[in-house]
Amino acid sequence: MKINLLHDDFYSKEYTLFALKSILQDYRLAYFFNKKTDLNLNRMTKDVKYILKNNTLYFSAFVDKSFDDKKKCYLISNKTIYSKDLKYGSLFKNIPISNNMFLIPELKEFDYMLKLDGIWTKKEIGALMTSMSKISEILANICVDSKKIKSINNLII
Repeated sequence: MKINLLHDDFYSKEYTLFALKSILQDYRLAYFFNKKTDLNLNRMTKDVKYILKNNTLYFSAFVDKSFDDKKKCYLISNKTIYSKDLKYGSLFKNIPISNNMFLIPELKEFDYMLKLDGIWTKKEIGALMTSMSKISEILANICVDSKKIKSINNLII
């Protein structure tokens, strides 16, 4: 398993991570975050790139850089769908098979990760959680204890 590092400043020991469940597409969820919270999420120029068994997979990512240099916010898709053609001689030859891949497999029931990178006060996090609760398109959200997640390094982009 290989992870492509795009931004060195993404990794920080100080962050808060939320797992979100929503049926919305990534850009629609980012729109609702921008509309109903103080965030200003914009699509990153490069998606999170993940290489698994010679397959290159991409997970969409949005970032809010409007805060000071000590804080950033990322919205990252946790799920991507990729297809793989079966080899000749297979029972289902020439039929592409679709597979789901999760950036954080331990949280595969969640569609997105919201990472608050840097030093965020409890008041700021509480205000964001209150604003998130107003987004009816978010079906569930939890604050994740990153120490319990084995694949947490997959969030390094």
